[in-house]
Amino acid sequence: MRSIGKGFLAIVGCATALLSTGCGGGGGGGNGTAVFDPEVLFINASPDSASAKFVLDGATKADKIPFLGGTAAFARVPLGEVDVDVFLDGAVESNDSRVITFADNESVVLGALGLKTFGAEYEKRLRINRFLISRNRPNGDRARVYVLHALMFPAGDYIPQLTVKTPGKNPQFQLPDISFSNAPILDIDSGPQTLIVRRNGTENDYFSTNVTLASGGIYMAIISGVVGQVGAKAPKMKLIQLDGR
Repeated sequence: MRSIGKGFLAIVGCATALLSTGCGGGGGGGNGTAVFDPEVLFINASPDSASAKFVLDGATKADKIPFLGGTAAFARVPLGEVDVDVFLDGAVESNDSRVITFADNESVVLGALGLKTFGAEYEKRLRINRFLISRNRPNGDRARVYVLHALMFPAGDYIPQLTVKTPGKNPQFQLPDISFSNAPILDIDSGPQTLIVRRNGTENDYFSTNVTLASGGIYMAIISGVVGQVGAKAPKMKLIQLDGR
């Protein structure tokens, strides 16, 4: 059963959220239009956290999500305004809180981005971000990749935009100008691909990774870690496949 939104709370806007077209499917709309309850998939992109827990309106919806991990599938959430809290590494008090409005037919990825220990650099703070996802499968022998910039930088370094591209001076596929906490779409051929992550407007490559994309597949490519770190916190990309409608 859907919960009633809290009318006395203000909607908190998210200027960095990705807005893309919602998707339809079978349902019970009385006017012949399909209607689905809102659904959410949770991810942890905070490189200095071992695990994340998401609590919606006081109820735990996802727990023990490891760094660069996500829940196995989309789950239904209440319609309307919902209190969302994220707790890192078993914290008693939430590391970030937001009021988020969920609407019919929405598929949403909620992610924990940034650092729980950010010092005086407020722009690197841990935050909850909301990304609207289309789960209608792409046509033809193509894949849709939401490229999430969650890459962190050492103390004193600002967070630049990123470019994700395939190899070569004239890459077949390229997605420039990716700002932190944004997840624009890379529409790309399915099959094996090499993706290079570099500082926008330069030839400074942070890393490259090989992926295999299914025809009609929908993915979120999480770019995170901390530049200059090695091991578990090293910059990397994790591809999470999203189930379609």
